[in-house]
Amino acid sequence: MATYARFRPPLPAVLFVGSVLLSCASTAKQPAITPTPTNTELPGKFVWRDLITTNPDAATKFYGGLAGMGIQGRREEAKHYIVISQNGRPIGGILDSRGKKAEKVQSMWVSSLSVKDVNAAVAAVNAAGGKVLWGPKTLGARGTVVLVADPEKAPLALMRAPGGDPADDQPVINGWLWTELWSRQPDSAVQFYSRLAPYQSRPSENLDRPYFVLDTDGQPRAGIMQLFAKDVRPLWVPYVRVADVAAALKQVEALGGHVIVSPSANLRNGTVALIQDPTGAVIALQYWEPKS
Repeated sequence: MATYARFRPPLPAVLFVGSVLLSCASTAKQPAITPTPTNTELPGKFVWRDLITTNPDAATKFYGGLAGMGIQGRREEAKHYIVISQNGRPIGGILDSRGKKAEKVQSMWVSSLSVKDVNAAVAAVNAAGGKVLWGPKTLGARGTVVLVADPEKAPLALMRAPGGDPADDQPVINGWLWTELWSRQPDSAVQFYSRLAPYQSRPSENLDRPYFVLDTDGQPRAGIMQLFAKDVRPLWVPYVRVADVAAALKQVEALGGHVIVSPSANLRNGTVALIQDPTGAVIALQYWEPKS
């Protein structure tokens, strides 16, 4: 885990995310997270992911080449925000932080968690020792969003989308697969997040460290992993499903990214790798096949 040291997100990055969102919210209304309303609420599901970066051009080239993400085009009314999609379906965005005095801010992915009531979730965050960094704000068709940090200062967004949440489809190749919290106190983290969504937690077996899976109605939603390294700050890490981890890592290096942790037989049977994109954001790649 010592190899993570240089990828430790500085605290100003966490605090700066809110100011970038505020800037974007003031210049444009954000698009909906589903092209067609589902009118289905799935509290506890991670429904959106935003990349905060000072180099959106490099990020667009990297993820477009690595994961085939389509870029819907820079809108004039949303010049600081780019929507990214997978197979025509919007799955996240890129927030351009250039010009926001963010020279010392490391790029990072911020995942959005669906909640039934944003105000109730904010009250739960405050009561459980977390902190509200920005919001709540209503961002047009995107819905109501608030940026928070848990008691270990891991940032994430809480969201209630008026058109409903994306359906529970099978994760596609090169699409989002999983969302995982690295926590120094996983038992406490389970308690904290169970206040925000109707989670049932269960320990995962056959791993080299404590690991909890958070479910809603029997559907796995997220994982919480014990973080032992003292030089790594707790954070939420998004996973992308890939068809071949080794082949994907060759693309990572060819596109200017960096491999932090290569596949190992001791790490989930060699199916997982951790990478850093050219702008500094950390993300995981994993080979996964659904059980028949």
